[in-house]
Amino acid sequence: MPPEIVEIRKSVRMRAMTDFPWFARHILKIRTKNRGIVPFELNRAQRHVHETLEKQRRETGKVRAVILKARQEGISTYIEGRFYHKTIFNEGVRTFILTHQEEATKNIFEMVDLFHERCHPDLRPLAGKASEKELFFDRLRSGYKVGTAGNKTTGRSQTVQYLHWSEVAHSPNAMNIQEGLLQAVGDEGTEIVYESTANGLDPVFYPLCQKAESGQSEFIFIFIPWFWMGEYASPVPQGFAPTAEEKDLIQLFGLTLEQVVWRRNKIRDDFNGKIERFMQEYPATATEAFQTTGHESFIPPALVMKARKTLVEFDPAKYVPPLVIGVDPAVSRDGDRTAVVFRRGRCMSRVDYHQGKDGVEVANLIHNLITKHNPYRVFVDSIGIGSTICDILYHRGLGNVAVGVNSATTDGIDKERYHNKRAEMAARLLEWMKDPLGVQIPDSDEFATDLLAFGYGADVSNRLKIESKKEYGKRVPGGRSPDGYDAAVLTFAELDAVSAVNGDLTEQLAKVEGSYHWKTG
Repeated sequence: MPPEIVEIRKSVRMRAMTDFPWFARHILKIRTKNRGIVPFELNRAQRHVHETLEKQRRETGKVRAVILKARQEGISTYIEGRFYHKTIFNEGVRTFILTHQEEATKNIFEMVDLFHERCHPDLRPLAGKASEKELFFDRLRSGYKVGTAGNKTTGRSQTVQYLHWSEVAHSPNAMNIQEGLLQAVGDEGTEIVYESTANGLDPVFYPLCQKAESGQSEFIFIFIPWFWMGEYASPVPQGFAPTAEEKDLIQLFGLTLEQVVWRRNKIRDDFNGKIERFMQEYPATATEAFQTTGHESFIPPALVMKARKTLVEFDPAKYVPPLVIGVDPAVSRDGDRTAVVFRRGRCMSRVDYHQGKDGVEVANLIHNLITKHNPYRVFVDSIGIGSTICDILYHRGLGNVAVGVNSATTDGIDKERYHNKRAEMAARLLEWMKDPLGVQIPDSDEFATDLLAFGYGADVSNRLKIESKKEYGKRVPGGRSPDGYDAAVLTFAELDAVSAVNGDLTEQLAKVEGSYHWKTG
């Protein structure tokens, strides 16, 4: 063989080994619904996942990811291709793919089988063992295996380097399986990818997403919206006019009319007009995916979505509303986070989460916020550790406002309407969210999920009662505590700090002489 041919083959092999998108496009084949067997060209969603995983791998030496997606975006196809690529180019590695049902297991292995069957002969290793669920490459001592989540002990005896769990939220025995799977994977150079569509507030995938999104685990969170898929579009019929809701979506997400038509048809034909079901299967945001939760959130999702995309600006020459800060404190031993929300009038501009701090460190955090921002009011939840934090600040000469959120309302006006102070503040938050002029909240999936976490009802006296954190924990075992919600409602603890709920009150506050100063002593 001429040496230049050998060199070409060496360079091609090196490109194939180091450039997965190139390898997928030139080597791998996939079966499509409409075009038959075609080269695997990564779509937008797959490229995003690839770039995100590669960035994590470069920075940490391993991959740990949780992917929340809409239906049929090709994420499983990407991961199978990625792991097939790694398996055939590395010695002594094992790949294990877990799916939620037998049919899905069969489909995934057929995909892998097609990868291997159509792989270029110069790159394809010899399969010494091949069955309906396993490929083993003798010379490499590497293998690729798939399994189904029907068995509680699935994966427990495995030792793997590359693990993909597909449709985690829909997998039976998920909690038992998760414990065993994590023990089966080593550390350096290994990869674990969980991916799924949502299934309400399930006990495994939902907490995984929450913790990854908030940085409480080594996993990164990746969300893929439905409108990234080019084929999710339909011809626009003559005379078509978007509804008010659809116009908001066009403005919020830059949807085309073709995408709006596809969405409307899908809701009507596949989901019997139930928009919540569509949003779970085809979410535009991570918050939408989990809003079919078995409870109705006190704050409507539509208000949260609109507030995320609203921009509220103030003219410093005329009037800037006073700064109000709400703090839901937690200490390191609790496992929760301290959440801090900043609000000026109609603008809730910032939410900060802090973890791993003790009581003195949280007190120092609040002290520094007071010194730096000179807020009009700071409201601190005084239940539990909050009482100690408030005492520390008081003895430092800082007259912070402590709010007992579980106490009865203190002003006597709303005792017949609200179960406790927490319900009273929640009602004020809801009124604020409904402001016709529009309100702004941080454009954060994590914060939006917090705002939508709690359900509501009535107590024995028919007063508004907001679901407690304890009740939420029973309903969503293992879920992240929605601390951002509690910090947000605390900014509505006193009427003179609400400002944006009542226009007359805003004008009154604007006329107060002098600047706003933190009250000491």
